[in-house]
Amino acid sequence: MNFNLTVIEAFLSHSKGEVISDPAEVAKYVDSDWQGHFVKSAAPAASTTKPAAKGDAAAK
Repeated sequence: MNFNLTVIEAFLSHSKGEVISDPAEVAKYVDSDWQGHFVKSAAPAASTTKPAAKGDAAAK
C-alpha cells in the first residue's frame, strides 16, 4: 500500500493521532466498519539513495 492511516477517533487499541503504517493492518482496516475513525495519509517514499561507500569522497 502507498498510504498510512492516521487515526482521527480512537478505535480498538489505536489512539487519536496514531499512524498505522503496517501494510497488513492498513489492509485490514481500510475497507472495514472502522473507516470513520481514520484518514488516509501519504506514506513516506522508500529511500532510493545508497549510503556512500567508505572510500567515496562524498563520505568525507
